[in-house]
Amino acid sequence: MEGEIKDSKTLEALSKASVQIRFVDQAQSLMINADSLGKVQIQRSSSISHIEVNYIGYRTLSVDLKGKKGLL
Repeated sequence: MEGEIKDSKTLEALSKASVQIRFVDQAQSLMINADSLGKVQIQRSSSISHIEVNYIGYRTLSVDLKGKKGLL
């Protein structure tokens, strides 16, 4: 899966935004950073349960994926 992290109003790329990915077993999580253009690439996994996006000056975006299909 790949995508871009942008400001929803200005559409400006949020360079180096941090993305935390939590897995169903909760024992593991992965932290990655968007590149300089706000792009992220995540290996698609059915065991992803939660994604959280953080960027200084913005509120945290938190998405619970448990039991949901088609969002990733």
